[in-house]
Amino acid sequence: VRLSHSSRGAITQEDQMRAKGLLWGRGSFSGLLVCAALACSPVSASEPTCGDLLKRANEAIRAMDGTALADVANQAATYCEARQASAIRLKAAEVLMNNLLEHDAVRVEPEAHEQALAQVLRYGAFWEAEQLLGEIAHRRQDFAAAAAHLQRALDVVTDLQDQRPGLPEQSLPSEATLDAIARRAELARLAAPGFVPLTRDRNGGLAGAATMLSRSAVVTSFLQPVTFVFGRTDFSADGRRYAEELRDLIQQKQRDGEARSISLIGHTDAVGDEQSNLELSRRRARALADWLKAEGVSLPIDTSGRGESAPLDLGGDYPQELHDRMNRRVEVVFHGSN
Repeated sequence: VRLSHSSRGAITQEDQMRAKGLLWGRGSFSGLLVCAALACSPVSASEPTCGDLLKRANEAIRAMDGTALADVANQAATYCEARQASAIRLKAAEVLMNNLLEHDAVRVEPEAHEQALAQVLRYGAFWEAEQLLGEIAHRRQDFAAAAAHLQRALDVVTDLQDQRPGLPEQSLPSEATLDAIARRAELARLAAPGFVPLTRDRNGGLAGAATMLSRSAVVTSFLQPVTFVFGRTDFSADGRRYAEELRDLIQQKQRDGEARSISLIGHTDAVGDEQSNLELSRRRARALADWLKAEGVSLPIDTSGRGESAPLDLGGDYPQELHDRMNRRVEVVFHGSN
């Protein structure tokens, strides 16, 4: 059924007579909630019908009233079919988020809008809501939470690019913004205490901070926080879990035809003798390569070490006491098949 919308996204009476059930479209508030005229009975004094809720939802959409629409979405979960309730919920997320984004302050001081951003995510997945909540967590030095939010932002973008159903309407970020989110997620994983896993996509594949590896670049670098016992080439407890995750990621990229070889580059902090650190970084890269091969990785692996000569540019974003830990890292370079 084709709809004739007013400038505010309203539905004409003719549309309501022609449409039955719920119709959903794409575009800026082009998809409105429609019910047949006979189904939209007057509001009951006791319990609402789904038709009542659809009428209220349309009124809230026309008024860009996210709070009212969220209230309707909450009731629709009880009084509407799953398909209808889902569409109202997604539209609530869209209106709530677009109202927030009308004010530049949400990007400058997201902390002041934390509850509103969290409310958006209760109704639908929005990459920018996840990104801003990740920034809030990052500023509080809750790096595990920051990494989780930022990775989910990347996953939402991937689903949008793949045109997955079940997402509220939203614009895609620029390539520069996407790169910045991915880099921020990588660094948050490096800074976080304990193991912070990559997220999984809908097919169970590794995603999140590794999302950028799926693009068609010939060479793609990725930071994996494989850590070692101080001064040795043995994995720490968390380091082993990251090594296992790296093994799975490499094998996934090989199966998908996205890697023909890899390079492992070891790095250290600046504590100790420069030459000793250089040699230690080389031995750690070789130790990781040997372990990966023993675990069944068949891609050619090149190793090298740079010691303390290539510290991360962390600026003032991370406490000084974290710099050493974050610089003790392994850089993984995937060489694509292009």
